[in-house]
Amino acid sequence: MRLKNSPLSNNRPTIAVLTNMVATPYSEGIIFGATDYAKSKGYNALCFSGAEFAKPEAVNMSRDRIFELIDREMIDGVILPMGALSRFLTMEEQLAFLEQFKGLPVITINSEIPGYKTVGYSPRQGMFDLIDHLVKKHGVRRFSFAGATGMHRASMVKKQFFLEALESQGLDFDERLYLTSDMGRNAPVPGLAKLFSGKEELRPEAIVASSDNQARDILLALKGLGKKAPDDVIVTGSMGNVVSLFTEPPLTSILEPTYELGWHAAERVISAIEGRPYKEDLILPTSLVVRQSCGCHKPGKDLPVPNDAPSPLTKEKVSLEIEKVLAEAPPEQKTVINRKTVENLSSLLEEDLQRGSNEAFAAELHRLLERAVREEEFYLWGQVVERLHFLLMEQAGGASPRGVETEIGASLFHIVQICDEKAGRYRSFEAEKYVGIMREIGIQLNSEFNIDSISRILSENLKINDCYLTIFEDLETPLETARSVMATRGGQQLKVSEDLYPSRQLLPPGVESYDEPYALLVMPLSFRQDFLGFSVMTMEERKGIVYEGLLTLFSSALKNEKYMHSLMEAEEKFRILAYRDPLTDLANRTLFNDRLKNTVAVSKRGKQEFAVLFVDLDGFKWVNDSMGHDAGDILLSKVSELFTHCLREEDTLARFGGDEFVAILPRINSRNDAMRGAERMIEALSNPIEIRDQSVFITASIGVALFPGDGTTPETLLKNADKAMYRSKQNGKNRFSFYEPELEDALNRTIMIRNLLHNAIREKGFHLLYQAQVNEKSRRVSGVEALIRLSGTKAQFIGPGEFIPLAEEIGLIEQIGLWTFRTACEQQKQWNREGYPLKCSINVSSKQFQNPHLADDFIQIVNETGADPKKITIELTENAVLDDTEGNASKILTTLSNYGMSIAIDDFGTGYASLSILQKIPVDILKIDRSFVMDCERNDENANIIAAIVMMAKSLRLKIVAEGVETEDQLDFLSRLGCDEIQGFYFSKPMSEQQIVDLTNSLSL
Repeated sequence: MRLKNSPLSNNRPTIAVLTNMVATPYSEGIIFGATDYAKSKGYNALCFSGAEFAKPEAVNMSRDRIFELIDREMIDGVILPMGALSRFLTMEEQLAFLEQFKGLPVITINSEIPGYKTVGYSPRQGMFDLIDHLVKKHGVRRFSFAGATGMHRASMVKKQFFLEALESQGLDFDERLYLTSDMGRNAPVPGLAKLFSGKEELRPEAIVASSDNQARDILLALKGLGKKAPDDVIVTGSMGNVVSLFTEPPLTSILEPTYELGWHAAERVISAIEGRPYKEDLILPTSLVVRQSCGCHKPGKDLPVPNDAPSPLTKEKVSLEIEKVLAEAPPEQKTVINRKTVENLSSLLEEDLQRGSNEAFAAELHRLLERAVREEEFYLWGQVVERLHFLLMEQAGGASPRGVETEIGASLFHIVQICDEKAGRYRSFEAEKYVGIMREIGIQLNSEFNIDSISRILSENLKINDCYLTIFEDLETPLETARSVMATRGGQQLKVSEDLYPSRQLLPPGVESYDEPYALLVMPLSFRQDFLGFSVMTMEERKGIVYEGLLTLFSSALKNEKYMHSLMEAEEKFRILAYRDPLTDLANRTLFNDRLKNTVAVSKRGKQEFAVLFVDLDGFKWVNDSMGHDAGDILLSKVSELFTHCLREEDTLARFGGDEFVAILPRINSRNDAMRGAERMIEALSNPIEIRDQSVFITASIGVALFPGDGTTPETLLKNADKAMYRSKQNGKNRFSFYEPELEDALNRTIMIRNLLHNAIREKGFHLLYQAQVNEKSRRVSGVEALIRLSGTKAQFIGPGEFIPLAEEIGLIEQIGLWTFRTACEQQKQWNREGYPLKCSINVSSKQFQNPHLADDFIQIVNETGADPKKITIELTENAVLDDTEGNASKILTTLSNYGMSIAIDDFGTGYASLSILQKIPVDILKIDRSFVMDCERNDENANIIAAIVMMAKSLRLKIVAEGVETEDQLDFLSRLGCDEIQGFYFSKPMSEQQIVDLTNSLSL
């Protein structure tokens, strides 16, 4: 019996689609194919997304539990793709899972479950077409096949069809040409280098990969070997999705009908619901999509012009040819171009031909392309335009080059290229757009949990009309009752019932029922092994990865709820969180600022003194790093209790963020009252704190500012207390300091450094030191990093970390950077002349890339100094590329790379989007930041990060330099991972030119 009071009850039948993660092209195609068909027939669709492949068991277990929310009383039929069953290891487990749907029509996809009908596909036809094309069109005789590692069913099936296709062409397969690799993104391809470095008979003419992702990784690996498709070897994929379209070059691929699988599965389950069950399974064929990776359709290559006598080019013929292109398009693209558009284009083309004009038709095509909004649309338009170009060339026949058919045809061929280019640009733009949207949602979730703002972003930017977040009342029995945390519809927050409701109801009471058929995606909110709750979203956005991204944000924002067994009303909960720190239950920054403003106002009226104390824990990072963040949280909670007992009832204690606390001591009689409060807080930490049977010692540095002497506004008092706290840190920690006006000396120091920089520019007041980079295997000096220093006694204690940002701010960095580059090049040449061919790394500020002539300036300096460009490395940080909105840095670095210089990314892994940088610039070297190295031998998190960076670099054939190496344990750890070069105090501090020579000689003995 359907739940009558549920918003899901709109008196329409409902099908359920069960999948693994929705971010894969396979699941995405099935889901949207099934929901499109269901809605076209007036059915609702509920899609439940569960576990991810290749994830830890604990993560998959929590995600798997989303299937426990399926209420069979709400559904009339089930679609079950292979991915939702693959987590079960045995047939018995699969059948046990399916038992809950007994009595309901069930259609499986690509599975072989006894007693259940299936819709599947066979890559056989596509594989035979592919091999036939490669043999007859390109003359390929020697093939390699790239399969997945392990027992990957789909890969094994494709290999079998591959072997059968070869046999049909009278060819044998040499098993020595069989490659295996993981199916994950950017996975290495073992054995590929051996094929191209060994004997001629082991060099394949074509590599057939079992997936598009694998083919893309092969293309990247070939690039690292100096090989290119299709010039050196043909590479093809299998799936034919958007990944294959936007590889470089675009992949010839076997098109797998994922959308059609969902469409036909929905068709069959709905037929069964309506009493018309199909008796036979449906196996769909695959087909071949020919693109540039096999050597066809190369850019700039003319489209064919037939020699046969043309038939008249009429409006009807044009319409018919466009309809043919649309008929061959995948179902989800058929709505891109409607009949009215086809008729309009046909009329305009006929009119242009009659008038001898080349204006209206091409202009209308350009207008339609400007309105296209998805990469799939650009691709389909490209196919239409390509076909029209063919017709025009056919019509032109032997006409003169000035014939209108030829002119329009030339315009159309240009538009074909525009379609491809625009699709690529849009894909890049779309990725950046989604990153920006997700970032904004994350800010709103983790700052104020601004539901109204989140609702608008979801509705306006992602076209997700409905979004509901629900958390279980009791984590021990999550299926019993739940409470709504967020409910939005149409860009507006909904006021829903505050009562608990059954979890399987999915939507909270009070949500207005749907009238039209709906398609809803149900996904788990989880944290590690805990199943916290679930999200329900409408499926207007057709990008599965968007939903997975939102799920991560929602789960992260709500993960602290796993500590609560009974949730308060959502509105009340977030009101409290707005003023209280959830970890310590102290006042948070917002409440503290309100109290401070009020205390200032009251003290002004009463002419009363009060104190502000700014407290920072000494050594807290060590506890976090050595014992874990959970231990750090326990420590903060215990410290907050100790501090609370030190203060009076009328005092305010707040956690300001991280390991910082602030206190307001109102109505004090003298400076001594504030001093006694600070002393009590320091004394409270004199004894060890017990955490997990370990004694932890912690101290505090405190700064004190007094009203009104040290400030009469909240901002001034807080700022001055903070300055005083830093004085305590500088003076040895575990103490307190009162604010003193001489702290303003910091401002005077900034002015002094500015003057020193201007004088150094005029009087050559800089010098370079060099830190050795030692080859890990030979333990000999292989290169140096040039480090700039200010000269003179006044600059003795001013480091580059202080004066470089100031030089950037006041516009001197370009002059300083050019001086540094010239001096380092001169020194490199001098060392080379003396028989020390050391490579020299030179840091370049992100501000320098604003100069479009920087590459020319550097190349001129290299020529003038006689330095070897192959011994020069340009070092830059990730931000230099991320901030490069106009593409200057990419162009400059490409020019320098082509000239022979190496490019290194400094502090790799500390920026926002490290991986994206590797696609923007020609990188040769990654330098692991010292923050990861400093405790890598005992910090698992840093060790894992370093291992991941090294593995990625090795797969991309990049050199790895580890910075900040100070101990033998660190050196041993980095050596085991395979770092190429070591830099740090273990071998040398920054040295003079002669000291580097002496070190080089000593390490060579």
